[in-house]
Amino acid sequence: GDDAQHTYAIAVAGRGFDARISTEFDVTLPDSACVYCGNCIQVCPTGALMGTAEFDLRAAGDWREDEQQTTDTICAFCGVGCTLTLHTQDNQIVKVTSPPDHPITHGNLAHSTAARSSHYRHPVEAYLLLSSFAFDSSVAGIFWTLAQGGTLVLPEDGFEQEIDALPTLIAEHRVTHMLGLPSLYELILDGARPGQLDSLRTVIVAGEVCPAELPGKHFGQLEGTELHNEYGPTEGTVWSTVHDCSEPSSRSRIPIGRPVPGAQVYVLDANLAPVGFGESGELHIGGPGLTAGYLNRPELNREKFVESDFGRLYKTGDRGRLLCDGNFEFLGRLDHQVKLRGYRIELGEIEAVLGQHPDVRSAAVLLREDTPGNPRLAAYLSPNDGSELDVARLQQHLTAHLPAYMLPSAWTCLDTMPLLPNGKVDRSGLPAPEESAASHAPYEAPRTATEKVMAGIWADLLGSEKVGRADDFFALGGHSILATQVAARVSDLLKVPLPLRSLFENPTVGALCTKLAASPEDQARLERTAEIVLQLFEMDSQG
Repeated sequence: GDDAQHTYAIAVAGRGFDARISTEFDVTLPDSACVYCGNCIQVCPTGALMGTAEFDLRAAGDWREDEQQTTDTICAFCGVGCTLTLHTQDNQIVKVTSPPDHPITHGNLAHSTAARSSHYRHPVEAYLLLSSFAFDSSVAGIFWTLAQGGTLVLPEDGFEQEIDALPTLIAEHRVTHMLGLPSLYELILDGARPGQLDSLRTVIVAGEVCPAELPGKHFGQLEGTELHNEYGPTEGTVWSTVHDCSEPSSRSRIPIGRPVPGAQVYVLDANLAPVGFGESGELHIGGPGLTAGYLNRPELNREKFVESDFGRLYKTGDRGRLLCDGNFEFLGRLDHQVKLRGYRIELGEIEAVLGQHPDVRSAAVLLREDTPGNPRLAAYLSPNDGSELDVARLQQHLTAHLPAYMLPSAWTCLDTMPLLPNGKVDRSGLPAPEESAASHAPYEAPRTATEKVMAGIWADLLGSEKVGRADDFFALGGHSILATQVAARVSDLLKVPLPLRSLFENPTVGALCTKLAASPEDQARLERTAEIVLQLFEMDSQG
């Protein structure tokens, strides 16, 4: 909890911080994602401002203290009490994540937190913080909870590998509030035993489109627990609209709701003029939650932060519409930015890194959902003359430059890209990937009945025609949410528990099946069960 205390102390002292960065060193980010800004930056490593240190970030990890400076640092970027919280280790600056960074002022934080206290009627007693301190949604939990005197419940590191343990954690700590991805919350509902979630008073889903069936599932299990669907980018200090899902609706889409207290939200056309009710346009946000802009990115600021008849607004790049009942509806992106499992991803950034590889002539990346409920990144490549594309090498190339959530899980090599008359890639003409596997390892058929059942489970969930015993679950497009579904099916079909950590540590069919049986007796018993399952599958297919 030290990181949460430090972040909260900075805000209470009247400072700001960067919503994407925490004092916790995030080892998941590649070194090439670092940027050194050269601004004078205040760091509060002890939870209280003990004077002012000036840091020169032009050299990685190199910092100096200016003993002559005794007044609070005023950010040269926005001219107010605003600062970055840096990744530090052993009192040394380790890294600052890549731009665009979002300096958040004390005023932004105060507005966002006060709006939560105004909108949500249940006081926060215990909040389950599921997001990393380096992720902007942590702002909601840390400041809202501590400002009300509540308790932050922090899961152990690696909880994403043990999602099935979260209902127990909620019950043990009597959690009253939580915020998470809709897909994650649905798994919590599916995995909870009767009574484990009864302490919940308010559940918030955000970060991806809320499925239309989720409110029904929620209220079917937790009739007295509020469910809210939030929307908002970091540029608006985490949230800009919210929808109370208890409101009766027959729509196929769950709205993103109405503006939060104090926020301004408009649907405008390309000339910044309002469109009519029910007509689609670009969502724009304004108000006291609007941040100063991107750090050291003047061109991007001019593009995304605009002056209008309604004041200064942020162009979200999201397509939406205003309904007659006052709710806003999200309709997707206007550009090539997508959202996958809560992460905003610029497809062009992945394409640019792929284009730097000497074997690649052109590259395109799409977010595809060939299997309902399983969106994934698909890469399309054409080789330079005389080059042969090696997917394994390309994966290594991307891993060195991009975080794991930006790595494609489907790869298609084309002799030439389909082009539009203007010479740009015709994205609508790119074919569906022929296979989910990105590993391109030689296919090795499952040997045992247990391996055949396991391979069938993976193929069904991953949308692959066949899965070999040496195929890697994560190279095939698997992730923590799908891993939870694998564990549930293994338990249901093979009658053995599958801790998610086992799948992360043994990501191939062969290795995982070996892990399931601790002894020869267990292996024999598991094999007999798998043979019965295969017989039932065969009878079902024939019937």
